[in-house]
Amino acid sequence: MTDDASPENLRKFLESDDPAMVRMGLSMAKGAGVEVTVKDLEHFLKSEDVETIKMGFTFAEEAGVGDEAIELLCEALGKGNKAATRALGEIGDARAVEPLIKALGEEDGDVREAAAEALKKLGHEVE
Repeated sequence: MTDDASPENLRKFLESDDPAMVRMGLSMAKGAGVEVTVKDLEHFLKSEDVETIKMGFTFAEEAGVGDEAIELLCEALGKGNKAATRALGEIGDARAVEPLIKALGEEDGDVREAAAEALKKLGHEVE
């Protein structure tokens, strides 16, 4: 382990696939006054795995970039990412409602279905 809290070294922690290493990087960044961006957590947020996306969102919230993470997930939703669609429902953030409603008009039936399920989880009735 190193005591080097340079932004470059901290980014190595944040780029890890190991959640414990990422959490350590977040803690070190906070202690060193280094700003963490949503770009540092993209590899979690752009995953095709719902649990990985949810973990990335949790990290984003801890880093104070939750708004940007929701925006990134909503962009993925607009590109037909079913995992992002499902994750938005499970995250339970109201900021996702409008993009999920728009996704109900997607051509891909799986995306429409995932958006409907996500909206139900957010407390909205969908026919």
